[in-house]
Amino acid sequence: MTTGTISINSAGVITAFDPGAEDLLGRQAAEVVGRPMADLVIPEPLRRAHEDGMARFLRTREPFLIGRTVEIAALHSSGSVIPVELSLRIDSEDPLLITGVLRRISSSAP
Repeated sequence: MTTGTISINSAGVITAFDPGAEDLLGRQAAEVVGRPMADLVIPEPLRRAHEDGMARFLRTREPFLIGRTVEIAALHSSGSVIPVELSLRIDSEDPLLITGVLRRISSSAP
């Protein structure tokens, strides 16, 4: 099972993208660090929910997905959508740094 780690700041910008994330999502850290995570990792139909969830968390600091593991879809560089397990944690409050661990839950290639 492929596992990757991605960290984002409060603006949703990727700050870290490990080799496992590179393998899982078919992108290199050099091309994604400093860019919006939603545009590169979240399939279009889920982006609005992600943006709404981030805005709600930033406003209230009440976690919805943080601390839980959920099954969700991720966007591969090929344009394919792949099923992953996602676990989120807060690594830093000031400045805010959220890290997601993604685990591929299907063995089929994108």
